[in-house]
Amino acid sequence: MKGMFHDSEIQKKFDRDGYVIIDLLSKEQVDYFIKQYFDMESERKGNKEDYDIKFEKPKEITYEFTFIDASVEYKKKVFNKVVQEFKPLVDKYLVDFQPIIANYIHKTSYKGEVPMHQNWAFVDEWKYSSISVWCPLVDSFKENGALQVVPGSHKRFAPVRGPLIPWELEHLKEDIIKNDMVTMSIKAGQAVILDDSIIHYSAPNMTDGLRLAIQLIMIPPRVPSIHYHMTEEDGQKKIKVYEVDQEFYMNFHPWLKPKGQKLVDTFNYKKVDIDYEKYKKMMKRKAVHERGLLELTFDKIIS
Repeated sequence: MKGMFHDSEIQKKFDRDGYVIIDLLSKEQVDYFIKQYFDMESERKGNKEDYDIKFEKPKEITYEFTFIDASVEYKKKVFNKVVQEFKPLVDKYLVDFQPIIANYIHKTSYKGEVPMHQNWAFVDEWKYSSISVWCPLVDSFKENGALQVVPGSHKRFAPVRGPLIPWELEHLKEDIIKNDMVTMSIKAGQAVILDDSIIHYSAPNMTDGLRLAIQLIMIPPRVPSIHYHMTEEDGQKKIKVYEVDQEFYMNFHPWLKPKGQKLVDTFNYKKVDIDYEKYKKMMKRKAVHERGLLELTFDKIIS
């Protein structure tokens, strides 16, 4: 997808690496968001934990993440406060991207590993890119669990991603974390704008200090957001594709079947086997999902 950024040089760097680092918040804005987080802390109800009984329960989540909090009111309040401050600032860089999800991410001391992953696919990635704006509210470095990314890994793997869909690189996480990650060591108030398809990870906060960040997920203008949900029908795992809006993410449960959403497609799930050698070869290919370019995960896409 071209024309995401106003600045052509930033666009080139983003296309090449899958992320760019920008200056975003002032010290006063950083202090404002830290205060807001702790002022609202009592309104949290904790992470949702129920899950579809047909599938394995997700691994224990040891960090606070607004997106999966049980309080809709709290999620809406965080979303409104973050968007009010962030949107005008991000608009200086991005061409009218629209926010759909806002998160505080809080790691207490000696906890909070975020497993290696790609973010869910929030748009049809054959046509578009969604982005995340990750902004630490304290200086960020490896020891306190900074964001780490694999540069150039966007648009190469798993174009269809959702909370219950097995990830094709899960078994390679130790090798990739050891060999390929670059740490986003940035100052409080700086931000990383990253393609949601980039491979990334963050280690536990191994310090006694505060580790607090904000994430804002955004999609291109006039583009529908979609949600992929895996289910099982007649012994066959299938992917359901729902068209959703920003309000959906306030009320949904990550591991349960969406209700009241427009179903736009269904197709069979097919497992893909990728070893580390193949992963490295795929990293050298053109960074875009194109038919025939990748060995893909789903029957429908390669039919």
